[in-house]
Amino acid sequence: MAGKRDCLYLGNLEAKRDWGSARAYVEGMWRILQHQPDDFVLATGETHTVRTFVGACLQASRKGDRLGGRRR
Repeated sequence: MAGKRDCLYLGNLEAKRDWGSARAYVEGMWRILQHQPDDFVLATGETHTVRTFVGACLQASRKGDRLGGRRR
């Protein structure tokens, strides 16, 4: 299978990120465009680890929890 990988390296799985939906962010960008130029922040206000996010993605894709690797 040309161009496909068996493994995806994610780095620090305990890093926390603010994960939001594309739909919510696009709506936020549209709302920003309705205002005069200024500084705006789009965020959910909640952080989750990369490990939690990837685990949810694996569950949603029905692959089960096949998240391996070393804990740091």
